[in-house]
Amino acid sequence: MQPLVSIVIPVYNVQKYLSQCLDSVIKQTYKNIEVIIVDDGSTDASLSICMNYKEKNENIIVIHQNNMGLSVARNRGISEANGEYLIFIDSDDFVSEFFVETLVETILITGVDIASTKSYISFVDGKEDKVYFEKEIMIDNHVHLYNRDKFIELMMLEKICTGAQFKIYSRKIFEENLFPRGYFEDLAFMYKVCATQDIISVVDLNLYAYRKRNDGIIRSSNNANKKSIIIKITDEMVNFFMNYSPSVLEAVKARSFITIFSVFVQIPKNDEELMNEMWKRILKYRNIKKVKNNKYRIEVFISYFGMDISHYIGGLLKKFKRN
Repeated sequence: MQPLVSIVIPVYNVQKYLSQCLDSVIKQTYKNIEVIIVDDGSTDASLSICMNYKEKNENIIVIHQNNMGLSVARNRGISEANGEYLIFIDSDDFVSEFFVETLVETILITGVDIASTKSYISFVDGKEDKVYFEKEIMIDNHVHLYNRDKFIELMMLEKICTGAQFKIYSRKIFEENLFPRGYFEDLAFMYKVCATQDIISVVDLNLYAYRKRNDGIIRSSNNANKKSIIIKITDEMVNFFMNYSPSVLEAVKARSFITIFSVFVQIPKNDEELMNEMWKRILKYRNIKKVKNNKYRIEVFISYFGMDISHYIGGLLKKFKRN
């Protein structure tokens, strides 16, 4: 018998995208699933949409709670899950009909506790009609096994996607690991969880469509506390890997640079204190010679123009990429 898979979908004010997400989940070729929707205090029609889907699908569970953030919603879904395996899907994204089947097959044939897609399809909001998944999936020759250090190195260099939503997990992963409350929770969660694994399997197929929105949490807010959290997370991450191999530590430092630089260019220029704090980390992590990551190299090059010009050029590049 197929193992039960719990799909946890946190929902918050996504009425515009929710039906596309839920339709893609309902159409999965893998049928032994339960869908746990956690409405995190939506103030639009999201909850109503969820309830409509629940009425038509007996394997859908809807939980409503006060707004407490993505991590709390995911953890609530974990606590309610009955599945042997868990998958997370963001409610403004959508997936291939083969997403669950492929991940389940990957984790079962390799005998690991975490399996991940290597990458995903990224699209700008409004361009979902440009997303095309493969019509049929044969995972032969697409599955690879990586030991802990190599997987972490590749994930940090963004050669394997970091996000929690691109993976399948054995239930026992969450006996001792839950999502930390706050922001940048995926990065803070994934590196610690992956460090507990000896082997992780990766399937080299694009099965997940990730929507790039201009109203995301970081882009939509100038709250300095939200942005300063990344300093704490990256400092902790570098310290965590201090005794790992040089290649892993260098990859972690490069990822810290990329993440901090990405947030740095979004800080209002009048917030000099936070800009200076991030600039210190940029200078600290920009001299890693062996890292093969084009984004890192480009942003390091930009940083040599100084703080103000880096902020300006980096901001322009970010706007260009979003468009």
